[in-house]
Amino acid sequence: MRNIVVALGNTDWESQFVSALSHPMNGLRIQRRCVDGVDVRAAIQLVEADAVLLSDHTARVDEDLFLELEARGITVIALTNEPARWELQGITNIVQIDERNTLAAVPFVNSLMRDGKVDVPQQHAPSGRLIAVAGFGGAAGRSTCTREMGWQLAASDQPTVMVDADTYNPSLHQELLRDVASSGLLEQCRAQEMRKLSVESMRGCADHLADNLALVSGLPRSSRWMDLRSAALVGVWNTARSAYDNVVVDIGPVLDNDQALMHEAHLPRRHSAPLTALEAAQITVLCTRGDSIGISRLVKGFHEFHELFSHTQVHVVVWGSANSSGEVSQAISRHTGLSSIIHVGRDDALIHEALVKGQPGSALKPKSDFARSYAQLVAQVNATHDDIAQKRLARVLHLGRTRAAA
Repeated sequence: MRNIVVALGNTDWESQFVSALSHPMNGLRIQRRCVDGVDVRAAIQLVEADAVLLSDHTARVDEDLFLELEARGITVIALTNEPARWELQGITNIVQIDERNTLAAVPFVNSLMRDGKVDVPQQHAPSGRLIAVAGFGGAAGRSTCTREMGWQLAASDQPTVMVDADTYNPSLHQELLRDVASSGLLEQCRAQEMRKLSVESMRGCADHLADNLALVSGLPRSSRWMDLRSAALVGVWNTARSAYDNVVVDIGPVLDNDQALMHEAHLPRRHSAPLTALEAAQITVLCTRGDSIGISRLVKGFHEFHELFSHTQVHVVVWGSANSSGEVSQAISRHTGLSSIIHVGRDDALIHEALVKGQPGSALKPKSDFARSYAQLVAQVNATHDDIAQKRLARVLHLGRTRAAA
């Protein structure tokens, strides 16, 4: 067990990062959490420390602190977006960090503390993309969209894995008539925590459904959500993106819950799986019913939760609209700024047949209007988009303020 003093400054992610770092499997003991460099100097007088973890946000850090730490034989580890700044101070133990996905740096800090390495290897950026399928309210069509979209992507010769990250009522394995006990998200997280998860092992253990299509099922019981830890999930998403061109994740009804979920700090978190998936996503697909309730939930939810997917491209899937699709699209675009809106008509007979046979509806009737709608969604996802959700929302809010002033 190695001892570490942490002073990461006033950041939104400090508590979450410390909680992940202090997981028993890391073999680290957090001796003290400090507010700044002065507090660090006081702490090392009182507790045993092998290393001090700092970040770009740590206040009151100066050369005297570094000299004192060096004199005591205490290693300095810096989490930073500006390596040159720390190199000028003579700090060589540097871990570059993406503040949208801070937990990805935990394994590097752990490796540095465990192996005593000075040069921390930079993580190879995975080439695949993560697509988070979300929605607001009940019966939004998330699972259906995940299933159909996964099949369409695989049919276009793109290796794809579908992941059920719904920690309340995972259902993809039931819809596809698969065994929930094998090759699930829980097993992948266990392998990651034991440092046994790799691209090869993920491909080998995933439940293969068809050519280029695999499934990682959800929890065998919803009560097992406590076993899904944030640090392990981040590793699973990165490995999945390295193993497959597309990782389509059903995040469940997480966006229906109180906004306090955005500020959960301590592990385990009920929403760890969906929140880490959203953080790692490049694309978000928002599903909604086509009635007035579904549309109002979409607009309200987009404004309320936009911070969760503001860094992603956002597409909308509207199903079962009884009104003119053009009018619905205009209403959504007017209030959200989103332009990629796909309408899926109701086809109850096809959906029933798909559930009975455990197959995507697009696989059973690839020329149906139902299948063509999801093929259109995939075409939109594959197209190049310059705007991300934050830009879209900013445009709408600016327009609203301008109209109000007028």
